[in-house]
Parts: sequence; C-alpha cells; structure tokens
Amino acid sequence: MFSSKKPNDWEALILKQHSLLCLQQKPLSAEEAKLEYIEFVRSFEHYGTTFFPPCKTVNNRILPSKVTIGVNYEGIKTFKIKTKDAYITKHLFTDIYSWSSSASTFAFEYGTQYESTKFTFETKHGAIIASTIQTYIDMLVQLLKNGDSDDEESETVSSEK
Repeated sequence: MFSSKKPNDWEALILKQHSLLCLQQKPLSAEEAKLEYIEFVRSFEHYGTTFFPPCKTVNNRILPSKVTIGVNYEGIKTFKIKTKDAYITKHLFTDIYSWSSSASTFAFEYGTQYESTKFTFETKHGAIIASTIQTYIDMLVQLLKNGDSDDEESETVSSEK
C-alpha cells in the first residue's frame, strides 16, 4: 500500500487521523487502540494473504504467462504481477479438489471430482505454498471440530502430496 501514495500524503493522512482521535471525548486505552487498529487492517481486501514470488503458468489459457499466487484463510487467488489490487482468479477451499507440489512446480485442481480444472505453475516455492494451504486447512478442520465455524467451510478438502 505504501507505494500507492507519496510519503508526504501518507504523513498528512496519519496526522489528520491522529488529530481526529485526539478530539474524541473519551481517549482510547492502549488495548482499545490496538483492537481498533486490528479491526481497521482486517478490512483490507487482502488481509492475511501470503503472497508468493511470481511464477510461470503451464499450459493455461485462463491466466497470463506469469502470476503471483496469494493464499489466505479463504483459498487461493492469482494476481497480475505488477498490481495486487485485483485478483485474476479466486478459488475457495470449498472448491479446491486437490493440490500438489514438486521441487519445481505447484498445482491445484478446483471443481468437483468428476469435472475439474487444473492450474499448474513453475515455481521453486511449491512446497511452501502447499504447506501454507495445508496449515489453513488444518486450522479450518480444527475450527469445525470445535464448532467455531458457521460458514460453508464444512466440505472436505483433500490434498495430494
């Protein structure tokens, strides 16, 4: 986000927000300020997304020749290399059928067991991407076991390694 504005513009925005907070009738405690900050950054579209270095797509007509892969608690997104403002594709974990990695690739399939589309990427970060996905899946499964989830993540997602 920093590169989206000049440093002087950021400074002006920060000082303006600070002065607004100082004018509040009841000052925030340190804990309240931290919570407000966390709520603010959680509103960012790509909050919690881990971005991986650009990789080359393999035999794909949907995506450009190179993309950036982003993984978060929802699933996998692909982005144009130069701008991460808008994603090209978004695949929720409930739609991802499988994923795999090797020393030089990462791949995932989405759809159903009977009709799916596969994306394959040339990247030396395939194992890290797969591990990140598995960590999110493990967390979602644990939330479901504990009864802490109320949305559609209840479908089973499989992994091929």
